[in-house]
This record gives sequence, C-alpha cells and structure tokens, in this order.
Amino acid sequence: MRTWPALLCFFLATSASSTMADGALELPHRSGPITIDARLDDWQGRCLSVDLEEPEVPAPLANHGVFHLVWDARYLWFVAVIDDAEVYAAPAATSGSSLYQWDSIEIYLDGRGDRSERMDEDDLQFIVACDGRQGAMQGDQLLRSVEDWMVPKRERQGVGARTAARRTDSGYVIEGALPLTAVGVAEARAGQQLALDVAWNDWIEDHPRLPELLKDLENLALLARRESESDVAIVDPDSLGWGGLLDWEDRAYRPWSWSHGRDFGHPATWHVVQLVGGPPWSERLARRWGASRLLGLGLASVLVLSLAIDLALRRRQRRRIRELVARVEELSAGLPAPSSTAPDPAADARPWVAKVADRLDEDGAATPDVTSRLLAHVRDHLDAGITVTSAASTLGVSPRSLQRACQQELDASPRDVILAVKMRAARDLLVTGRWRVGEVAEQVGFDSPYHFSRRFKDFHGQPPSACIPD
Repeated sequence: MRTWPALLCFFLATSASSTMADGALELPHRSGPITIDARLDDWQGRCLSVDLEEPEVPAPLANHGVFHLVWDARYLWFVAVIDDAEVYAAPAATSGSSLYQWDSIEIYLDGRGDRSERMDEDDLQFIVACDGRQGAMQGDQLLRSVEDWMVPKRERQGVGARTAARRTDSGYVIEGALPLTAVGVAEARAGQQLALDVAWNDWIEDHPRLPELLKDLENLALLARRESESDVAIVDPDSLGWGGLLDWEDRAYRPWSWSHGRDFGHPATWHVVQLVGGPPWSERLARRWGASRLLGLGLASVLVLSLAIDLALRRRQRRRIRELVARVEELSAGLPAPSSTAPDPAADARPWVAKVADRLDEDGAATPDVTSRLLAHVRDHLDAGITVTSAASTLGVSPRSLQRACQQELDASPRDVILAVKMRAARDLLVTGRWRVGEVAEQVGFDSPYHFSRRFKDFHGQPPSACIPD
C-alpha cells in the first residue's frame, strides 16, 4: 500500500509553495534542528513541496515522489519520499557520479539564480543513491569550451553534504543537508534567489556498470582538440562500449525531473526560488558575533548586572540599617547608658519584665511596648548569645508575636534589632578608647573579632578601628 498520499496531505497542510510576484517560488527558512536520519518526525512546519509523478511509464512501474525543501544560513535541507515498485541499489564499489546508474535522486542548484543556458561553476548536480551514498558534479569552464557538451560538468569532491537513506515497504526515503557554499553562497539570507531542480533516476532492470568518459585533464584536452574518440579514455569494466550504454539506457533507464522531464542539467529550465523568512534575532546575533564571543559577552553582562544588583542591595540594606539604628537610639533614649565596664553576665531582666507583666493581654500577645522591653533585655545582656527564641521566652511572648511587633514598630526582624543594639553599644564602648576591638567584640557577644568587624562596618559604614580615638 502506498504511503505517499497521507504524507502529502500532511505536508501540503503546512508547506509553503506560493508563487511570488516575480514568478519565484517561496523557499521557507527553517530555524529548528533537523536530524539527518531519513525520517519525517522533525519535518513539521512550512516547506517547499514538490510532487513528481512519471506520466510516461505505465503502472505499476511508474514512480511517484514528494520532495520537501527548506533553508538556513548554511544549508539547503531536503527530504525525498520515493514510491518505487522495484528498487535497484548500486553495487558496493560504485561511488560518485556513477551512482546515477542505479536508483537515486538528484538535486540541481544554481547559486546565482542566473539560469544560464549551460552549467557553469555556480551550478551543482548532487546525487544521492537509495542507500545514502552521494556524489556531485559541477559546471566546468573547460567543458563549456567544448561545443558538443550540452551539459558541461565534471565530478567534484569534498562538497561536505550530509545524507541518510532508508528503505520502506513502498520504496525509499532520502534526507540530507547540502552546503550552500558549494554553489558560492557564503551565507544565505532572505530575499536571495536561487534556481532549483529535483529529479530521480529510476531503473527498471538491474545491469552491469555502463561505460563513462574519464573526465581528467588529459581527456578533456583531447576533446578540446577534437581528437579521435578512439584516443579518449573511458571507464567500461564490462566492455559494453557506447552502444551498450545506449541500449541499456533505452531499455531500463526511466529518469524524471521537476523542470524538464527526462532531460536534466539545463539551468535555463530550473525553477527560480526565493528565500523567505529568516532566523530569530538570537540566532542572527550568534552568527554575527560567534558563539564563543557571544557567550563571553553574555557572561560579562551577567557579571556586571550581578554586581550592580549587589551594590543596589547593599546600599538599600545600609539605608535600612541606618534607619534602624536611629530608631533604636530613639527608643533607647530613656534606658540607662551602658556601663563603662563590661556588663555583668549575671544581670537579669526579669525584675524589669515583672514591672510590665500587667501590660500583657490574657493570651500572652505582645503589647506595643514589647520592642522597648526587647531593647532593654539586650542592653542588660550584651555579652550573651541572645536568639529570637530565647528573647521571646524571657519576655513572655511567642516568637511570632515578637516578630510581628518588631516588624510593625521598626520594620525589621528581631534578629536585626538584637544586632543593632549590640552594634550601638559597641560603638559607645569603642569611642571611650578604653578597649581594643577584640575586647569590645567579646563584650557584645562575638567570639570572632573578624565577624564582629564585618557586622560593625555593615551597620556603621566604617570599621571598628575608625571609632577609637587617637
């Protein structure tokens, strides 16, 4: 059962084959990746679809094929789904231009779109066998000088194309990517026009390798001088001669092309296609700058942005700290000044707490005075490791109530309030000039002078040593 009708319906629903005002066909751009595996899973979206059927061969020998084509900056991408009742693959030793002698497809491409009468250097014939082997022929100036050569082309190596093929129940599928540099297009862009033809080579009988002209420079020179054909070297492993070639081609060879039926290789008959669409800005930027440079630029931008955000956050935090310190000083104005000696670790805030116990409601929720009580508790226990949980327990409130009270009155967390009291007391002790930085750090409950110095600078904008008088 043929598979092409369902495939054709699917692709016609998503393909682009409209004709532009100047008669060119639209060849859509492809941004997403295509895996060269001779499968159609990633061929969704717009494409140029070409439907070929051979009208001169009766069923069931007649082939049918659908070609789908798209482009990107570097490649012409194609997939061909061929229905062929009898598939004849080339022998293992066959390669290059000889692949046309067995079942295969061909793509003709004119890089300038000038569609000259005969093939020239920007015209390419690309052959892909039904098993994925490939070969290429290119227009040749020397052959153009030989008038008898209507299709002046010579085999080309190193095209750099990628291909894959897969046999199916009804024929075969070929998929590939043909570099546009092979036809002189360094970087394709929307608006460019190319000339294009697609074809297949269908053989209805297996056969030996047919004779071919050996197109080396010596042979071409002989042809240019119009030497006797007997002097021209040919490749003919089975000694069939040119008569044998014509006999086999007449009996078993059934080629067919999109533009010119059985006769291939005439650029003037190829279809003009115009590249439409294009890559997204990110892809264009990556091509212009290069992936590595763009990555470096992106990393540098992220670093600069991160530093800017960090600086902004630090400034905001310091502003909040200054506001918190000012508020703490305002609330602490009525409290006793810190002792000029180290605080007594045995001091207890419970008597003071008892004085305001009657200001707690029945559920133990904090009254608005809870913040002042916290400040007093910290001032009386500067060298203690006071935590939010321990402070809430001492004050007779829940940690959540303490958190809510500090947030409402000081727009800060209890942890920041505790630290602010210690930093204010530390500054007061330092300005007396009686203690070194390490001693003050110990008096306000810091085990590490380094950690104390960092916290002090965050709060006061200067290191502790700057507060010690000369």
